[in-house]
Amino acid sequence: MARQPCAYSLYRWVLTPLGHLTAWVVKGVVAGAGWLLRWLVVAPLTAVGRVLAVVLREVADALGHAWRIAGRISLAVGRALATLLRWIFVEPVRWAWRAVFAPAGRLVRDVLLRPLGRAAREGARAIGKALVTARMTVREVRREVRTALFGSPREGLARPAGEHRREPAGPEARTLGSSTTALTKD
Repeated sequence: MARQPCAYSLYRWVLTPLGHLTAWVVKGVVAGAGWLLRWLVVAPLTAVGRVLAVVLREVADALGHAWRIAGRISLAVGRALATLLRWIFVEPVRWAWRAVFAPAGRLVRDVLLRPLGRAAREGARAIGKALVTARMTVREVRREVRTALFGSPREGLARPAGEHRREPAGPEARTLGSSTTALTKD
């Protein structure tokens, strides 16, 4: 492919130097703008920043002291309010409890509740004794009916009238006559 001399010459001798010139001018303008920005904005702000740093540090220190002082003041105010509320609400209630309600409660307990409790316990004991007597009477009647219908029981099965039925005693109690061990089973 052959080069076109006119386009190549135009690119090489006109456009390239024009691009280099444009780049050189842009670099100069950017450098000048940077220099102006540095000396017209940054340099004055540096001094202002140094002054502001000192001022802000002092303001922060002052706020720290004020915060501590406000904390102590609020603590004192809170304690004063707590004491006032205790005097207004808690102390009268404590006095009323100690002077009025507790003695009244003790009086109610001693005069009313203890005798009622004692009477209720005695009534429960009487009912329990009556139930035991009724249970024994029913057992005796059942035994007499059984004796009347079937005759007297055999010697090994007869129990005295006052003896309660219980679980077997001794080794029979645990196994009820059979083995619980796999090794002793046939």
